[in-house]
Amino acid sequence: MSATQCLRDEHQNILKALVCFDVALGKARTGKIVTKDVFGPFIEFFQRYADHCHHAKEEDCLFPCIDACYSDEMKRQMQVLLDEHVRARQLVKLMTENLDEADAGDPFATTIFLDQAQNYRDLIIGHIGGEDFRLFILADQTITGDELRNLNIAYQEMIEQEEQKTIVTESEAFLERMLSQYGSSPSEC
Repeated sequence: MSATQCLRDEHQNILKALVCFDVALGKARTGKIVTKDVFGPFIEFFQRYADHCHHAKEEDCLFPCIDACYSDEMKRQMQVLLDEHVRARQLVKLMTENLDEADAGDPFATTIFLDQAQNYRDLIIGHIGGEDFRLFILADQTITGDELRNLNIAYQEMIEQEEQKTIVTESEAFLERMLSQYGSSPSEC
């Protein structure tokens, strides 16, 4: 039982989506064409799976545990990551706000969309690295005993919510489609 394993597993799904997203961005940059058909599903995945499911587990379960019990260093790292969650939401909002106009061929909206999409991709890749290779290592080393049991119970309660189950099922289907469309494995995307 780990304090962060379920979050690390979700990171792998997010990274798979980002690899495929990067391929779609490359094609869009080459043709200067952004369409809702291509990018709408990615935005939905980022909003629902990455933010609503994954970031919610961090913000509602892991981070309060860290905030209540652990070192100032862990708390500083946690605050940086929380700030990155806010920035990620802002970038997704900017992509969403520009998607319709980009889809209609507006070159300004297309440029904004592509720039913010690249910023989102870069932010999340760095963010996952910060969590997996710094904060999560510390959390796994220090959250033990009753705190660990309570944390895993909180994760499980979130996972068992019907809305969460639906989002996970739909997100897994999305990932299968994207991997099929952009490559059979993340390394091929």
